[in-house]
Amino acid sequence: MLVNKVYFSLLVVLLNMNLAGTPTATLADKLASNAPLSSHQNSEPDWWSLRSPHRPTVPTVQDETWVQKPIDAFVLARLEELGLEHAPAANRRTLIRRAYFDLIGLPPTPEQVENFHNDESHFPQVRH
Repeated sequence: MLVNKVYFSLLVVLLNMNLAGTPTATLADKLASNAPLSSHQNSEPDWWSLRSPHRPTVPTVQDETWVQKPIDAFVLARLEELGLEHAPAANRRTLIRRAYFDLIGLPPTPEQVENFHNDESHFPQVRH
């Protein structure tokens, strides 16, 4: 109990003194003087969430045949910048396994894989 009182007293002393050892103004004094409580109060924040959205320029890439959507160009431009190549397109069996693992955490049954593989209407935009 005595230790808690000592820590509390020490905390009060530290809160009332700055690093130079002189007493600092209390919150009531700052409020009474109408001084800004922080240096950020008078400036506009530069947060990304407050900026207007804009559409960036889509980069040009060497392999235009791989790009189907604008996001593909951003990915491919970064890969080319790093000297890497994109992976080949996944086959239908791989796609269904990825979807099952991502959505439910379990692999599909062999029957589900066969049904998806044989039914072309499920995923008409598969790259071959």
